[in-house]
Amino acid sequence: MEYKFTNYCINSPLSFDGDELWIYYNTLYRSLIILPKDIHLSLINREFDRIDQQNIKKLIDGFFIIPKFVDERKSAIEVFARQAYDMTVIDISILTTYDCNFNCWYCNQKGLKNEIYNLYLSTETSKRILQWIFNLDKKYVPKDIVIGFFGGEPTLNFDQIFFLSEQLKSKLHNKVKFWMTTNGFLLEPVISRKLCDIGINYFQITIDGPQHIHDRRRVQKNGGPTFNKILSNVEYLCKELNASLTVSVNIDQENAEHLSELLEVLESHSLKDLIKLNIAGIIPTRNEKTREKIKSEKPLSNCDLITKATLRGFQLLDVFDDGLCPYHSKHTFVIDPTGNFFKCVASVGDPKFKSGSIMNTPADKFLYMNHAGNIPWLNNNITNCSVCSYLPLCWGGCRNQANLQQGSVDSLYCKKDLFLQNTPDYLRSLVIRKRFNNKTV
Repeated sequence: MEYKFTNYCINSPLSFDGDELWIYYNTLYRSLIILPKDIHLSLINREFDRIDQQNIKKLIDGFFIIPKFVDERKSAIEVFARQAYDMTVIDISILTTYDCNFNCWYCNQKGLKNEIYNLYLSTETSKRILQWIFNLDKKYVPKDIVIGFFGGEPTLNFDQIFFLSEQLKSKLHNKVKFWMTTNGFLLEPVISRKLCDIGINYFQITIDGPQHIHDRRRVQKNGGPTFNKILSNVEYLCKELNASLTVSVNIDQENAEHLSELLEVLESHSLKDLIKLNIAGIIPTRNEKTREKIKSEKPLSNCDLITKATLRGFQLLDVFDDGLCPYHSKHTFVIDPTGNFFKCVASVGDPKFKSGSIMNTPADKFLYMNHAGNIPWLNNNITNCSVCSYLPLCWGGCRNQANLQQGSVDSLYCKKDLFLQNTPDYLRSLVIRKRFNNKTV
């Protein structure tokens, strides 16, 4: 059988104990191998006959070398379709309010009309959401229904969080799973215990650095500090309630060099083994002034920071892979406080992204975005996308960012330059994380 090298591969050199090795990563099937320099050169020159059988098998098993007759564009479409149309797990984010008790300068929801921040989810709307979810469950019979509470700041509307959670748990039992993205400020022990008791036991909370950095960036509306109270609440959730918790760190030029200080704080509070870290760069928002500030800064590679955190023993989320944009995902929904449907939390509140309403749409009708079927990288006029090594990491990019930066949700949002810049750091950090966690590479 004749073979060829896959389009969907990225690689980078790795020096280890004086040996020059190469990391190879298949972006379509997420396989990773480490090869000596001589095999790397044989692959570059497409001299497969010079590679020993053991390594040939590894390359074939990892889909780095594939049969010549394979149409990789079709393979990519098949992988994309499986991700886009899989209804095994349904993800629903519910905004309990657009309001927030913080005034973070980079907030994505800055730039909406002022009156929208007065909107809170009501019991009437919650009842309609419940009926819609129950009908969705009956129609598609998913294995799990994952409910995320979002905002604004979701904890400003505890009543509806408790109402929805109790009703969903009583009807769907263990099928329903809960999580919450929150600033963590209001999660005092009594509230946290009640949330965990009804099944909300996964939280994502942002801490943007050590106290002197965090309290400059994530302040209350009155300008007051937030660090100490959030850290105390995080400790209680993890140590007393055994909740699962991800600490997000939004990285830019101001706080990147202070990450080590934050890690020291988390270690000193014995949180290293109790949390995961999500270290990610700040993305441009719909607020023009904020967007221009973010775009004017030199892009940072978070991969080096991820590596440093890994070597200190922290568990990290993978943030190099953008994954499938929710706009193309059949199983992803966002419902705002008034019952309006959106496909992504980044675009909530913008009328042009509204795809329907729980208030006037039959509960069993499946809602798509009007433009969800327009997949830019499948456009025959865009030939470079289908053969790009990074396609399975972005699938044409974020639709919201395409709209903000290109002026159309149907445009490509190409991050190839950023991927190229970060690939060496990313692959090295991936190897370190796998080896640090005793996983075979």
